[in-house]
Amino acid sequence: MEDRPLPRLDIKPPTRAQRDAMLANIRRLRELDERDRLARERQQVGKA
Repeated sequence: MEDRPLPRLDIKPPTRAQRDAMLANIRRLRELDERDRLARERQQVGKA
């Protein structure tokens, strides 16, 4: 069994547009998360 170098994986960083889209998605998810959390807190306050 000989030592062969591993095939090089050609990994390119995401393009600017892809990165922007990804960051926008993350931001939107965070906002939805926050809205969810606030709604839950409001419900708990209403129950108390």
